[in-house]
Amino acid sequence: MEFKFLKSKSNLTKKDLPLTTTLHSSAIDENTYSNPDAIFTLDIDGNVIELNNSPKELLGYTDYEIINILSDHFKPNTQNSGTKYLEQALNGEIQNFRTEILHKNGYSIEVTLTLIPILNSQKQITVIQGFIRNVSDNNNKELMKLKEHFESAQLVANIGSWEYDLIKNESYWSLQKYKIYGISPNNFVPTLENVIDFIHPEDREKFKQTITNAVKKIQDFRLECRIIKKDGSVVYVIEQGSVVYNESNQPISFLGTIQDITPRKIAEMKLLESEQRFKNIYNNLEVGIWSYDVQKNTFLLSSPGILSVTGYTFKEIPDYSSFLSKVLPEDQHILLNSKDMVISGIPFNGTYRILHKNGEIRWVHDQTLPVLDSNNVLIRLDGIITDITDLKKSEDMIKHLAYHDYLTELPNRRMFDEKIHELADNASNSFSIINFDLDRFKTINDTLGNRIGDHILKQFGNRISKIFNQASVADYSFLLARLGSDEFGLIIWGYSPLNFPIQIAKKVLAELKNPFIVDQYELYVTTSMGISSFPKDGDTVEEVLKNAETALYRAKENGKNNYHLYSASLNIQSFKLYTMERDLRKSIQNGELRVYFQPKVETSTGKIVGAEALIRWEHPVWGLISPNEFIPLAEENGFILEIGDWVLKQVCTYLNEWEQSGLPIVPISINKSAKRFLISDWTSVIYNTLKETNTDPSLIEFEITETTLLQHNDTVNNAIDFLKEIGIKIALDDFGTGYSSFTYLKQYPINTIKIDQSFIRNISNHSDEMIIKSTIYLAKGLGMKVVAEGVETKEQLTFLKQLNCDEIQGYLFSKPVPEKEFQHLLQMAIIKPTGDNTYVKPTVNRRKYYRINLTYPLSSQMSLESIKGKNIELGTTEVLIENIGLGGIKFLTTLNMPVRPDIILRFKTTLLDTEFQFSGKIVWKQELHDIYQYGVEYDIADTDRKNLSALLNKFSVQLKTNPLLANSSFIQKDKITYLKKNSFH
Repeated sequence: MEFKFLKSKSNLTKKDLPLTTTLHSSAIDENTYSNPDAIFTLDIDGNVIELNNSPKELLGYTDYEIINILSDHFKPNTQNSGTKYLEQALNGEIQNFRTEILHKNGYSIEVTLTLIPILNSQKQITVIQGFIRNVSDNNNKELMKLKEHFESAQLVANIGSWEYDLIKNESYWSLQKYKIYGISPNNFVPTLENVIDFIHPEDREKFKQTITNAVKKIQDFRLECRIIKKDGSVVYVIEQGSVVYNESNQPISFLGTIQDITPRKIAEMKLLESEQRFKNIYNNLEVGIWSYDVQKNTFLLSSPGILSVTGYTFKEIPDYSSFLSKVLPEDQHILLNSKDMVISGIPFNGTYRILHKNGEIRWVHDQTLPVLDSNNVLIRLDGIITDITDLKKSEDMIKHLAYHDYLTELPNRRMFDEKIHELADNASNSFSIINFDLDRFKTINDTLGNRIGDHILKQFGNRISKIFNQASVADYSFLLARLGSDEFGLIIWGYSPLNFPIQIAKKVLAELKNPFIVDQYELYVTTSMGISSFPKDGDTVEEVLKNAETALYRAKENGKNNYHLYSASLNIQSFKLYTMERDLRKSIQNGELRVYFQPKVETSTGKIVGAEALIRWEHPVWGLISPNEFIPLAEENGFILEIGDWVLKQVCTYLNEWEQSGLPIVPISINKSAKRFLISDWTSVIYNTLKETNTDPSLIEFEITETTLLQHNDTVNNAIDFLKEIGIKIALDDFGTGYSSFTYLKQYPINTIKIDQSFIRNISNHSDEMIIKSTIYLAKGLGMKVVAEGVETKEQLTFLKQLNCDEIQGYLFSKPVPEKEFQHLLQMAIIKPTGDNTYVKPTVNRRKYYRINLTYPLSSQMSLESIKGKNIELGTTEVLIENIGLGGIKFLTTLNMPVRPDIILRFKTTLLDTEFQFSGKIVWKQELHDIYQYGVEYDIADTDRKNLSALLNKFSVQLKTNPLLANSSFIQKDKITYLKKNSFH
């Protein structure tokens, strides 16, 4: 039967609801209201009288539309599909059926719908409780199919499985385990307290102690106990569990199985009880019962179960040697080693493999009981042999799940790490690691969805594995693992020649030139690879892994779609990027982040009317790092969410402190990443932060970019509505750089628009001038405030005043300043423009030596020599020397370096065919439009300075006749353009 909720044509409003209808009645408490399942209550006439929040999220309708739709489909005496189920529920029968619901957007959602009659104290049905559960998740269809196959296999083998999540403190049982316990999964929660009631009283303490110890000590366990079903029957089971670890080798859950061993236990008991019972069991059980005469070297008896287990009849296995021949050669030692044990009267209990008559390999469990005569001489062996192949398969499956990636079926990080340590523990081993990172995978995943992304990951794993099957080197071993989202790791050992890892890397690049075909899409995905080797690139596993990651960073930095072999020759920018990414997540914990404030002033008066909060990172080595350098890293690794929350709390704290100090308070703008709105806790974080700091929401403004609106339209729209509701203002940042700016002004309740500084900078351009004029005119017409960003000159200020622009933000009034300096600005209240923001060379000249100003810059290779006295082996970065003297040099670079005496740099250039090398430290720094200018003081001996003096005198004389000497490393190009073109960011 198909049951669909169609779009309601009714105009039901709140005033039309029955008096008994409430969306927050006491019958649905707060937890139920937020339950992911849709929960509702019907009266006996089919009217909805209670409803939690989930139906709206599931179906997309408003509360009133859903109430109308549900009520229409359960009204008695109608032709709707739900009527008969309501009638049966009113007869006292619980109804559970699968159907489809039509979402407001038009697509179908497959659900299970449950109706449960509720009785009052007089046992009369007063209401019907309804539950709707979404079961249409397409991503889970394959998983559900596998689950069904797995459940069927468990049913056949009479083996159940279970999982206990240590993190969530939740348990999952397979259907077969519920069946073994004789209970329904619909009304039973598998907790230890609930399970203990089913354990036989004589076994309860042992059961409870075993489980409790296993969880407490995080160790595997195995126990045998009895279960008493609801019907009073007793079931004997073997319960066992194994600990599962995550990629960080931390325990996260238990995986286990339960096997109903009642037949075997009954067999053992019956053998002891009576001969007649033994014969009945002997002839019917599918376990092999046997007795062997040691003196006569022949089997006294062999039950029909032997045929089931081995495939051979009693006559085909007349003696012990013939049985031993059926055991796999590699397992025969298990039985042979037990010989001395059973001769002395000790029972044997073990497992091994046999070759069934049909050619299949079977696992068996062998229990052998030796019988001694009065002289303690072995005369007979009695035993039971059980086919445990299915149990072994279940154990192998659990082990496979623990060591393999669920999606690609490749080994996971746990197996990867264990294999590396195993290889490293053997001093004679050498091996190489290749780390893979898929380029552009996140873009594909975000654009086309997780399902397409999952296919890419599986195909990538298959392709890399295929390369090894085709490799020309025969004597080698490898392990390919999926380490994370789009990260793979490869271990290769036992290979030759030495460049074999490079051969593999080249094959990977060649293989990925072919597209990935997924559905109708033809996708090109490349990879970046980092290679390191043990022990050449590190004496420890940790060092080799770190160096492989470092090499991977270098590969990505050099344009991606390539490989990089680790060496200590990373340049300064690569080393800085690596250390920043390594240290960023600890920046909040270590108290290294700073909030700077750039004032917004009233255009006509210069009065401070607000400020923008800007993040800075005070790195222990690199000094004050701008957001342009570390925010992209934070966006990539997700740390931007924690940074955003920290900035909000810090700003609120400052506002509270300023108010307590009697300072004039102004609204503060905070940049907000759209990713924060995608995490469910964002509303509670904002609520709690405002409440804890006692902050007026009207003093907070969130700046959101047009790109954010474009990429996350619905999510951001809902977020803006919420923020406006609680009083937080919204500003549209970088206005004019998006795709459909004017559409957003109409669509969203925006308070402020910020004209991007790229337009302000080019006001002399007629097009930019008209855009600014139109924007201000339009914004004022819509009742919005306008802020001009990046105002640096009085010419720009005059132009904006003429257009009646509301507010100004830029270096003309103030650069971003630390919180203490901003307090001083708040006290001033009014800021005067300082004039053009152009660099003026320091007037104080502290040079002891004359310097040669160069018409054309000298190219020099710069490397990092040491930090805090520790030598650093890095490669070189090209910089341009602008002047040179006996005391030091002035140079230009794209690198943002700190001014500190314990960082020593080394430079190398050519003067008059002479290689000139020296070390020095930076003593001053100036930023010039994304290029940095530095002054360096030499760290050289007096004798070297004398030699340098002679060289520079000769160099100066020749420069007077030719400012572009051919025997020196001059660059005859624009300095800024040259540096930006030849630098990696």
